[in-house]
Amino acid sequence: MTGPTHRLAQPAQESPIDFHLRFGGWIGERVGVNEASWLIPAPGSNPGMVEMFSHRQNVRFVNGPFEIDDPVPWAGEFAGKYMLSAVQSLRLTGNGELRAVVDEFVSRLLATQASDGSLGMPLAWDLWGQYHVMLALLRWHEFSGEAGPLLACQRAADLVCAR
Repeated sequence: MTGPTHRLAQPAQESPIDFHLRFGGWIGERVGVNEASWLIPAPGSNPGMVEMFSHRQNVRFVNGPFEIDDPVPWAGEFAGKYMLSAVQSLRLTGNGELRAVVDEFVSRLLATQASDGSLGMPLAWDLWGQYHVMLALLRWHEFSGEAGPLLACQRAADLVCAR
């Protein structure tokens, strides 16, 4: 981080942090099924979403519990997209089980941030992946109030500007 963060102008609209919607009927059922069948089990079923960031220099991932030979260039965006959907769902439901899963996911993701601030892979679409992870960390910070994700996002933004 190079210095204090300043807003030059106030945003036209911000989502209130304590605002929650509760859906019933088939929409509420669909949200619940999405959490139970995708958002809660996904990090355990696909540890590669975060694990790949620990193997930036070895994109073949042949020495782990999984093997990915030449992952797709946009693989770095999956963690961010997962988190964005999880935060949106948490804002709807406040599901404690999902909150615990996302807390752990964020901790694991932050632990992979490189010393230069990188939150992605050295692949062709790295900036796109960085964008998704940074946006997700910003949304998590807004939801949770945790400072760590915002600091990680700032370090990654500094790297993007330096590149």
